[in-house]
Amino acid sequence: MPMRLHTQALAAAGALGLALVAMWTLLGEPHIAGLPQNLLPRGRPQPGRLAPVLQPTQRVLTTFDSNDAPLQLLVEKTFEARNRYVMYVGCDGTSVQVSEGWETPDVVHGTRTVAFCNPGVAVPSALDEVSPNGNVTLGVRPNGVRRWRVTVATP
Repeated sequence: MPMRLHTQALAAAGALGLALVAMWTLLGEPHIAGLPQNLLPRGRPQPGRLAPVLQPTQRVLTTFDSNDAPLQLLVEKTFEARNRYVMYVGCDGTSVQVSEGWETPDVVHGTRTVAFCNPGVAVPSALDEVSPNGNVTLGVRPNGVRRWRVTVATP
């Protein structure tokens, strides 16, 4: 009986250790496109208006819209952001999916979120870290929205 208990305890400890190693490995894996990580849209939808009203202290880092690549399912743009930034999303629908990412030679960091079309609400970056070289790629999946604009600015 004591030997059987010892064997079971060893098997349980081994399974726990294997689960921890698997979890650490998964956390270190590069971003794989899938469902948005943040399924809750931000702000209240106000379709129609595209341009945000920025504070005098804010600086626009980049702006891109549906005119940049009409009829595409995913539109991407790379810009320089040395620090944190916010996004203002305007469109003629309810929401769009916004993906953000940056990469190093070893790993890709990225996230996607659903943002309501409300250019009056600042959507903070969902990235955990700031890109070391400052280059960030932003992608928009319009979800059937015809007119949209994403303005990226300093907070």
